[in-house]
Amino acid sequence: RAGGMPMRRVLVLNCGGTIGMQDTAHGYACGPPGFLSGICRSVPMIHDPAFDLAPHLDAVDAASRGDMLVTPVGEFGTRTLFRIVDYDPL
Repeated sequence: RAGGMPMRRVLVLNCGGTIGMQDTAHGYACGPPGFLSGICRSVPMIHDPAFDLAPHLDAVDAASRGDMLVTPVGEFGTRTLFRIVDYDPL
């Protein structure tokens, strides 16, 4: 809970596709690792950089704190804490 506010947690697995594509000189291609996270981090409707994550992270989350994002307060008075993991093909 964020100050009594419900906090949802989501793990996003980025395995390519339209949302993770980057425009290149040769057309669209999968973006490099961290591309989708960077885009999400720069969009205020998706990520609230002013929100202090520290009180809401457990030991597992704290290890990957730099990868965590949090949405602004949504329509139903909640925030979502999320992490984007880029799929690395075998």
